Amino acid sequence: MEAYMGTITIFAFNYAPQDWAMCQGQTYQVSQYQALFSLLGTLYGGNGSQNFMLPNLTARMPIGTGPAQPAFNLPAYNPGQNGGQQSASLSIANLPVHTHTSSAMQVAFQAAGTPTPTTPASAPSAANPYLGASGAGTGLATIWSTALNNPVAVKGLSVSGATDATGGNTPVSVLNPFLALNFCIAINGLYPVRP
Repeated sequence: MEAYMGTITIFAFNYAPQDWAMCQGQTYQVSQYQALFSLLGTLYGGNGSQNFMLPNLTARMPIGTGPAQPAFNLPAYNPGQNGGQQSASLSIANLPVHTHTSSAMQVAFQAAGTPTPTTPASAPSAANPYLGASGAGTGLATIWSTALNNPVAVKGLSVSGATDATGGNTPVSVLNPFLALNFCIAINGLYPVRP
């Protein structure tokens, strides 16, 4: 099969035919493949004086090159450029704006002793930030707060309507369904002359 040098073709079998090489990022010597080097240069790696590299399509999807397309929110892609990832970790910045409804919360305290001042309070406040028995020692003070948006600290404890954190920080796969095929590049063949 006579092909233009540098042509990449997909084969269903698992080897490179004669005059072709697998696209796996191999390093070639410039002195042995001067014509191919004149086409590829160091687009895919190499130092350019002694060696150059073939494209590496192992576990990668090819993408078309071209200028940016602002109308479609697409950036420019240049030959040899690579990017992307197989998984992504979601953060708060990635999630859509949403709210959580807090569930009913019940907190029980057991307290002893006589508080100071001895006037029991039925609701926590800056003046009465304690839990304990009434001044006469006959029972516990009932502490309630309906101001969940501004909870009052109770002896170093604050109660709010926040929900518990959830999730396991496991990265999410962003890999498209795929079928592995054999990408090969023509390392010998017709030289593609510019028109």
